[in-house]
Amino acid sequence: MEYIKIAEVLQREFKDKNLSVSEAARRCGIPTRTLNDWFTGKTLPSAKTLGYTYALAEFLKISLHHLLFNVVDKETNAEVLMSATFKDGSNHYRLTIEKMRED
Repeated sequence: MEYIKIAEVLQREFKDKNLSVSEAARRCGIPTRTLNDWFTGKTLPSAKTLGYTYALAEFLKISLHHLLFNVVDKETNAEVLMSATFKDGSNHYRLTIEKMRED
């Protein structure tokens, strides 16, 4: 079972991008208190705040899955940004866009 690790991700991403909680909240349209509570680990996102988490992931240019769970593919060291499945008759296709990391 994966546990939500949004505070860990936010602290790293904000540091890497030299962002403050108030600036990110303003730019994403998230109440500052809500984002600060996530940043400090006081609260976690809920179904009610799902739209805010999506906006924040888009703003940080990371996947929602990465934002919430801090998951990166261990084999390729890549973060899945988007995955889509297509069907053409009996053929199935999956298109995946990954952000490669050099750690």
